[in-house]
Amino acid sequence: MKTWAIVCAVWAACAAAEARPLKAAGLNPVWAPAPLAAVSETLAPSLLPPPAPLLGAPEVVRGKRLQCAIYARQRSGLALNGAAASWWGKARDLYQRSASPAEGAVIVLGGTKHGHVAVVSHVISATEILVDHANWSNRGEIVTGALIIDVSPLNDWSRVRVWHPPTGALGLRRYPVFGFILPEAADA
Repeated sequence: MKTWAIVCAVWAACAAAEARPLKAAGLNPVWAPAPLAAVSETLAPSLLPPPAPLLGAPEVVRGKRLQCAIYARQRSGLALNGAAASWWGKARDLYQRSASPAEGAVIVLGGTKHGHVAVVSHVISATEILVDHANWSNRGEIVTGALIIDVSPLNDWSRVRVWHPPTGALGLRRYPVFGFILPEAADA
């Protein structure tokens, strides 16, 4: 919980400053997938916000409602479809998979009827990441910079808690994690 208090303090301090100094210097403070430009041609700008600012406060983007799988596919460039819970199995021969987070990877969660997927925008520590995702809490909204923390007993990313926008805090439920799908082709 100490780490969580530090993250909250950093969020509060960074929320006002955002990432403007880094952008002004020509630096991109977070990972942005290469296919994003191609995807943005097919979506209205309000449907696909820019990646979250590095360690900024979570932002809820209201507008047209999206399912998590559609948003994750468009943000990550992964050629996967169907229910989020099926992505882990479908990625087996197509993409590299990992038990550890990496920026640009897609985390695949279980524990709900159809599962959930989100794009890792920043790895804060060995047990904390920020994600960009849609339709968390069943409202179809896009949330950027949402905190996910590893709460598994062995710190192996097998169970997580996820930022809950309606309450402005981490949710109480612990969700099982299938793993992380990397946007690189699977080894032959």
